[in-house]
Amino acid sequence: MLQNNTRGEEELMKVFETIVHGNEQDLMQENANVDGRSPMGVMGTFASESAKYYAVENLLSDQVKKAINENILYPHDLDFYATGTTTCSQIPLAQMLANGFHT
Repeated sequence: MLQNNTRGEEELMKVFETIVHGNEQDLMQENANVDGRSPMGVMGTFASESAKYYAVENLLSDQVKKAINENILYPHDLDFYATGTTTCSQIPLAQMLANGFHT
């Protein structure tokens, strides 16, 4: 998915096909709190995979993409990156780095 737009789009479509027709257990059970085969689970998986694609194609630098391709970097919760946070915990990392951590 990190090579170029055409290849990335093809791979995204393959993921969508897996969501609709496949039985890839890892993909459909990615979130332990959600039944990946329920209508909301399927929609959530579509949204998650689309958000990951968007983040990679439009938000990450070439250096970061290269690090991901070389398994140097693993962006956990990449699907949340476009929302301005780096995790599903919704921690605004830039704000925390700029202003410090306060409880």
